[in-house]
Amino acid sequence: MRVRHALRALIAAAACAVAAPAVATADQAWPLGSGQKVFPESQRPAAVPAALTLGAGQDEYEGGIVAVRLDGGGSVPAKVSDLVGPGTIPGASVERFRVGYVPVTKTSTGVDALESSRYPDPLIPLAPGEPLQANAGETTGLYLLVHVPAGAPAGRYTGSVDLGAAGNVPVELDVVAVPVSRDGYQVVGRLEPLSLAAALGVEEGDPALRAGVYDTLLPMLRRHGVSPSQVPFGRPRIDEATWAADFTNKPWNPVSDNIDRVLAMGFPRIEIPFLPLYGPIDDRSYSQDAKRRTYAQGLAARFGPVAGRTFALPVDEPKTEEYPVVRRASAQLKSANPALPVMVTEAPSPEALTGLSSAVDIWAPPLWSFYQYRSAIEKVRAQGKDVWWYVYGSDTQRFTPNFLIDKPTTEARVNGWLAAREGVQGMFYWSLNSWRPGKVYQDPWTTPWRLSHVKQADTCGGAAREVGGNGEASLLYPGPGPATPAYGSLRLEALRDGIEDHSLLLSLKARDPAYYQRIVDGVSRPYSGEHTGFDPCKPTNRPPYLPVVATDPGDIDAARTAVLRRLSGGRLVTLRGRVVRGGKPVAGAVVRFGIFRTVTDANGEFVLPDVPPVPGTIVISRDPEGVVDRIETAVTPEMVASDEVAVAPPPLPARPTRAVSGLGRFTARRTPARARMVGRRLEMTIARRYTPAGRELPAELHTPPEVEAWYPRGAAGRKDRSWAGWRYLEFDVEVTRPSAADQPWRLVVTPGNWRSARYLVVGQTRQHLRLDLTGLPLRDVRYLRFGIESALP
Repeated sequence: MRVRHALRALIAAAACAVAAPAVATADQAWPLGSGQKVFPESQRPAAVPAALTLGAGQDEYEGGIVAVRLDGGGSVPAKVSDLVGPGTIPGASVERFRVGYVPVTKTSTGVDALESSRYPDPLIPLAPGEPLQANAGETTGLYLLVHVPAGAPAGRYTGSVDLGAAGNVPVELDVVAVPVSRDGYQVVGRLEPLSLAAALGVEEGDPALRAGVYDTLLPMLRRHGVSPSQVPFGRPRIDEATWAADFTNKPWNPVSDNIDRVLAMGFPRIEIPFLPLYGPIDDRSYSQDAKRRTYAQGLAARFGPVAGRTFALPVDEPKTEEYPVVRRASAQLKSANPALPVMVTEAPSPEALTGLSSAVDIWAPPLWSFYQYRSAIEKVRAQGKDVWWYVYGSDTQRFTPNFLIDKPTTEARVNGWLAAREGVQGMFYWSLNSWRPGKVYQDPWTTPWRLSHVKQADTCGGAAREVGGNGEASLLYPGPGPATPAYGSLRLEALRDGIEDHSLLLSLKARDPAYYQRIVDGVSRPYSGEHTGFDPCKPTNRPPYLPVVATDPGDIDAARTAVLRRLSGGRLVTLRGRVVRGGKPVAGAVVRFGIFRTVTDANGEFVLPDVPPVPGTIVISRDPEGVVDRIETAVTPEMVASDEVAVAPPPLPARPTRAVSGLGRFTARRTPARARMVGRRLEMTIARRYTPAGRELPAELHTPPEVEAWYPRGAAGRKDRSWAGWRYLEFDVEVTRPSAADQPWRLVVTPGNWRSARYLVVGQTRQHLRLDLTGLPLRDVRYLRFGIESALP
């Protein structure tokens, strides 16, 4: 198999857009779209939705925010009426929360700037009849959470929320007749009772704390589809001589009853306590084989009847030298019961496949490593293994969804969409409430930033660099006391929403696989654009194998509307238009409406069928990333009232261009490569080298292929050789046979000398690319060279 592509050289300029300011009024309330943030300084915008609009399946939870701003402060009733439609959802059953703010003074890794010094996240429940308190001169968020009962009749339900002096806000809920599960995408997040105890000032074994965990906290997590990992207060006593496990109830802790209560709650996955972290077991190398097998027998006796709902994690993020430890641990556990699954938080790299494959039942790589080892992922699936993933603070969190306060809340939600697209069965999150970094309590209400790790000194900074994030490993907040040990958060809500969206997407896949594929491909698409290496000094340079994930709240909300309408047979619309420049049609322009995308044909025309009937913006550009010749045109509520919408976008901006001229013939500098000029168009083919089995040869075994053309020397070619003042080099790329998913490549463009080499990732079959020439030595460009090399680190 070979990778081939054609390049046609063009040159172009840039475009920009400006946003209009919002308008503020006193004593106002307005609804927000799903996933939008409301800050203390937020003001009512000039245009707001007419109602708080929600959509849900049966047995689904769906929430939304109403912003309330009272100049003088005070309280508002925040009373929700019954939601009436084909049936009735009592207003008293709608949960109400005040959105709390936490101080944020340091950006998470990958976040360029803060939007405010205080961010919304904690959710403080309002008791029945309790009003919402609003501080003077700032905006307060009211979060309303509706649970649609299982079997609720489909249709539109309407009601309102009474906000006193701030007015009434209508509420609209569209229910579809599709049952929703919170168990299909299995999410596990470790709950730390010791952190709860430290936050509340009690001992870990305090009976009131244990009661609060079981009476309020665990039911809340169950409603969110999130397992607490190990059973809280469920560790056995261990005989120090034999390591036999005793799970019987004790006067100070009903261990067996605790396990039964957790299992009865229906959590789909529970971690069995095989880690060497407590009691007499301090055997991190799993070298005490006989004792370990005795302990495994105790675990198997207690959890064997529900073995398929369990997993063990013997070594977290094992290093290569720890692979034998994982193998020993797996053998010890499975000697007692082969059905007890073993998870490894590791990517199936070639080394890991060799060293771990026989010992592992669940592979859980970091999300970014999942995309790096796509072929290996398919290999372990073919072996009957499950594939999960996990996230934590990292350099790549700029480009991958995480659960951080100062990143879009939708990132937690879209995690479930990505899991549906990639066939990932579960997610492991290392802590729901890690409030004791270094065993010193850190209050997430006042200090949400958490250091994940420290990178070695960077050449650009000359010092070690901290990597971390606001809200890292803390999706909960300490509650007021042991009876209510923790509050939830907007990020936890979004995580549950993504789990439920996963269920709806799988229902759509079963009913309409083509539309399902269109949705998930719009949410996650290959990256195309500049990539100048894994340089920490240039944080815009992303790993090329990572997809571009949609996180705009409006886009995700509209995509969910499209899913619900497709499932219910509701109305969708078609957008049509034509793209021109200077009165001439523009072929190959990328047209986007939210997550929905297409390209213009030879006549510059486009059709976007079956998009949600919601207002928004159509974005048109020459390139997939929406940068080159970008224009925008509004889709108004009046327009989407019709099933067929004719759009008249403005023409693409006219700009001066300069052809690449004066070059000699392109020749292959290193084969396999060839090139030729067809008029003013450059066509070339550059192939990679592969083994007879179809695998790409390692870079060190061959020289990457290149083609090049030289300018004539001397005074005659001086004018053509000078690229001084050029802002960009642009060209079209066509990939006639793409590379393997785990063998991405990048196009190397070298104008003049090796110091000017730049790298571009080609992520789609046909696309326009822009190369930034800023700062390059271009007064005397001797040659232009194109080549291909591996884009893996």
